[in-house]
Amino acid sequence: ITHGDKLIEAVGGGDNALYPIKALDFGCGIGRQSMLMSEFGIETCGIDISEYAISQAKRLAQNANLDIDFRVYDGEHIPFKHNTFDFTISYGVLDSLPFDLAQNLVSQIAYVSKTYFFCSLIGEDSTSGFSNIQESTFTDEIEVQESHEKGTIQSFFDYPKIQRLFKKSTFEIIWGEKKSSVNLIDGSIQSRYYIVCKKAEYEQ
Repeated sequence: ITHGDKLIEAVGGGDNALYPIKALDFGCGIGRQSMLMSEFGIETCGIDISEYAISQAKRLAQNANLDIDFRVYDGEHIPFKHNTFDFTISYGVLDSLPFDLAQNLVSQIAYVSKTYFFCSLIGEDSTSGFSNIQESTFTDEIEVQESHEKGTIQSFFDYPKIQRLFKKSTFEIIWGEKKSSVNLIDGSIQSRYYIVCKKAEYEQ
């Protein structure tokens, strides 16, 4: 909720208390989501394993006159204290990791986040364009062979796998939807899951 030029947070014990909202953009890339949040007055930090992406994010933010804390991290350890951020977002990142690592990082995201987490994950029927997948639906992970992102991991999700992703964390899924599109020329499908989690009350 906005009030003047400030953001109002009405959860967790205050009566519409005014205070700056802090957010983490996990796997921020060149910082598009970070910049959008910053434009809404959210104090934003973006982390990514790519030094090049972070350098580009810093350049773009500077050109837009936005004060955003962009940092390179090691890909395994999220370098923040307990409840540093009010919420965290992650778009198309956890599905580009081995599942065990993604599951561990979700627990770390829960540790550094006070309440909410939003993420986007590739769907199980988005298999076209991957030469080493023959099935129309696939819920395992592969090493990408194509020139774009060659050698990286792509992990495909259905809802039971999404539930397993959060099982070891203190997050509970409170909302989700799957969006699919069909190519009218070749009939191929592209789909993504959009998930919102909330931290269990006893951990806030």
